[in-house]
Amino acid sequence: MRSITYIICALVILSACKKTEPDKGNYAAGYEYFPVNKGHELIYEVDSIVYDDFNGSVDTFTYLCKEIIADTFSGIDGQINQRIEWYYRQHDTDAWEFFHAGFSTLTQFTAEVTQQNEKIIRLIFPVNSSASWNGYAYTTHTDKPEFYYDNIGSSYQGINELFVNTITVVEQSDSNLIELMEKNRVYAPYIGMVYSRNDSLNTQFDRGGQPKINGLRLRYKLSAYIK
Repeated sequence: MRSITYIICALVILSACKKTEPDKGNYAAGYEYFPVNKGHELIYEVDSIVYDDFNGSVDTFTYLCKEIIADTFSGIDGQINQRIEWYYRQHDTDAWEFFHAGFSTLTQFTAEVTQQNEKIIRLIFPVNSSASWNGYAYTTHTDKPEFYYDNIGSSYQGINELFVNTITVVEQSDSNLIELMEKNRVYAPYIGMVYSRNDSLNTQFDRGGQPKINGLRLRYKLSAYIK
């Protein structure tokens, strides 16, 4: 079985501690979905399945990922940024291991996250069903599809609680006879991302008509947070 460190590096990417925020019910501007306060902490249960038809293997990995806003700093343009640190561990009893750091930036019109030297526009403002944008505008992934909002104002049942007034950002939705490419993230107000799905699979058949699956299924599910 591959080491968990190798799998995490390949994936890139993502409540016991509840502090309830009054629900105002109107998040049209959308800034509430992207917290920027120092000390904001999210812990995810991560499930990944790696299919390798070449080796005939299916590797399943489960671990925990912690994302924390460790500090804030001002960029050379005067923009306030947040230093984000990511940690992981396999079990609740293990010590957290530092993985890498990046930063986030909240502007009047965008919410951006830079991770492993790649800046992605996660959200745009205001939030509405007609909005779409190039989330990879700052990268070399020119073939990537546009992001758009879905299920605005919906409820999402998490591991430990029901999140209300959530939004979903669809980052990719392509499905045909030979591949399944689905990526989306669910955000809750004052919390941030509470769920993400990443399916990147090649689903062709061999000459005998048997399915051949290669690729990855990945889920991040929020299990705890500190606001």
